Amino acid sequence: MRRALCWLPAAAWAGTLFWLSSRPAGPGIPIWFLVHDKITHALAFGFLAALAYFALRAGHGLRPLSAAGCAWLLATLYGGVDELHQAFVPSRQTDWYDWLADTIGAALAVAALLLAEQVIRIGGSRRAQSRRWSAIGADG
Repeated sequence: MRRALCWLPAAAWAGTLFWLSSRPAGPGIPIWFLVHDKITHALAFGFLAALAYFALRAGHGLRPLSAAGCAWLLATLYGGVDELHQAFVPSRQTDWYDWLADTIGAALAVAALLLAEQVIRIGGSRRAQSRRWSAIGADG
């Protein structure tokens, strides 16, 4: 049950992305989206990769590098499927540059998570080491 709950945010976001890509393009699309389309794709699929990373770490106990690779792969594959799906949506088209932006966004997200986790781990070990040295100094 815990594993399923860990995947709930990623599944909800994937469903949201599917719903958004199922909508026909038209006059209702804001101009800022059209101007920043690739950035929006990178952010959306970077967020999906981050949610998958957390699900893999918390729900499956994967090590950071394994979780990052799997999360990147899942977001990248979903981005490709999403682009294929858009070929069947009226007034939408498949754009492989969108998929490239999805892939880059996912890679940047998992790289940032790996870096953050490393910084937190190093910071935690430095604090523990500082406490040990303080204890030794107090005893000596």
